[in-house]
Amino acid sequence: MAERIYAARFGTKRLVRRLNMHTFVTLRRKLCAFSTIPDREFDVLAERIGKPRVVEAREELNLDQSWPHKAFLINDGWACTYKQLPSGARQIVDLAIPGDILGMRSLMLRNLDFAAAMITTSVVYEISSRTILELLDPAPRLAAGLLWSSSREEALLVERLVGVGRKTALQRVVHFFLELQDRLALVGKCNGESFSCPLNQGQIADALGLTSVHLNRIMRELRQEGVVNLKDGYVEFLDFDKAVEVAQYNPAYLDHVATDRRKRTKLAR
Repeated sequence: MAERIYAARFGTKRLVRRLNMHTFVTLRRKLCAFSTIPDREFDVLAERIGKPRVVEAREELNLDQSWPHKAFLINDGWACTYKQLPSGARQIVDLAIPGDILGMRSLMLRNLDFAAAMITTSVVYEISSRTILELLDPAPRLAAGLLWSSSREEALLVERLVGVGRKTALQRVVHFFLELQDRLALVGKCNGESFSCPLNQGQIADALGLTSVHLNRIMRELRQEGVVNLKDGYVEFLDFDKAVEVAQYNPAYLDHVATDRRKRTKLAR
């Protein structure tokens, strides 16, 4: 109702710009790590994006409900994609935080063999493959930024695969938290060496290929060794430099400014 009144009084274009400012804060912060994107290109996206809707925690997101397939801009919550095996075991494939577009990589596929669900309640916006194609001419920098974002998600998966295949479970866990911290810092959701994390141990275990029992032992060991602690939905690095050393963490694959700053800081030491 408020949006209709605003549109009637001030015009549709100003409404689009108003929605743009509120909707794309985290997405804009993320894509600015790639390139400076003009406001008018975000206006183009605001004109074409689906209507906002609130999706409750644990509710499924229908990526393949119809053709063209849909992806979802996660405005202010957390979500995931996952595969459920016949045995009942689950592997979480992607973790989406504010500013991420869940399902972006699969927009052009005919068939999808994974599911998606919210981890926390959030406002989401549907984005179809047709929308992405329509951005190429009027919003080329934004379209390139979205392609960069999709490529970055691929880099996250590669790093996760290397971790599962070649790192110890303890290294995997520490690396996971360091990566989350850098991703959240990019969109303004992390200050210092601690951050809010709505994931429970079962979800973290499913993302890292561990059992909950094994993860619980690792978290106890990391806390006792003064590396990192997860308590009451909050991750705190007790010794950040030690965490980086334990995980053999090199954030260059994240491809954003914060990683360059950290690298320069370490070189200066």
